[in-house]
Amino acid sequence: MAFCPSCGSPVDAAGTSCAKCGGPSSAPSAPPPTPVYVTAPGPNSWQQGGAPPAYGATLPDPSPLALILAAAAWVVGCGPLLSIPAWIKARSDIRSIQEGRLNPSGLGMCQVAYWVALINVILFGFGLVIAAIAMIFMFAAVAAVPKHMTVRAPVSASSSMSVSARPYEAVERDVENLMVARPESERKLWRQACEDLRIMRRQKGTGMLPVAKGLPELLRAAESSEPLWTALTALEQKAAKESGRVAPTRPRPASFLPAEAPERGPPEEEDEDD
Repeated sequence: MAFCPSCGSPVDAAGTSCAKCGGPSSAPSAPPPTPVYVTAPGPNSWQQGGAPPAYGATLPDPSPLALILAAAAWVVGCGPLLSIPAWIKARSDIRSIQEGRLNPSGLGMCQVAYWVALINVILFGFGLVIAAIAMIFMFAAVAAVPKHMTVRAPVSASSSMSVSARPYEAVERDVENLMVARPESERKLWRQACEDLRIMRRQKGTGMLPVAKGLPELLRAAESSEPLWTALTALEQKAAKESGRVAPTRPRPASFLPAEAPERGPPEEEDEDD
């Protein structure tokens, strides 16, 4: 409500004249605003109740898993089974730090894990390459060894009795081993004779055993090797025996017979002088 400033009588509204004294009336001035004072919070004022003021979100620290895996790869020696996962984890953590999703204080740990795992993978791959090259050279060296150096040494065939006591397959292997060092022409004759003898030993019959193809020529060529000649004739005899027939009689070459010592006459008596 407004009052007259002259007589203090109440008036109806501000800006109208007073009905008692006729003087103008005025509205009372508004009181000045009360000042607001902001006081700083005291130390640990949040402990009296409520949460502490949030000055900014705290970033999580990187996981030490990458560094643990990288170190275990060197200690255990399992190579990429641990170092590759460690390298992937460290690379992911470094990228998260660069993007602001992890605490940058762990960047050094992630970089150490990254390089330790990467060096382990590189060295393991280098070792695999060296092992592969060594295996290639080893197989090449084995393949370069002549076949005649790996064959089993044949049993001595100087005695026809010792050869004849062995089975057919064993004598055939002896001939095969002896033919390794022979010329190609003789090896061709041997293949023909071997095939014919195998067929004839399975065919039962009577009488004389047919002559195997290439065997006479091979026997003539084998007169320079007594073990080979003895093994060939023994093989022919075994084929004839298994087929129920008789093998041809083959006299031993004269070169295999021992040289006879020249006959010496009686010692001459020396004349004694009287």
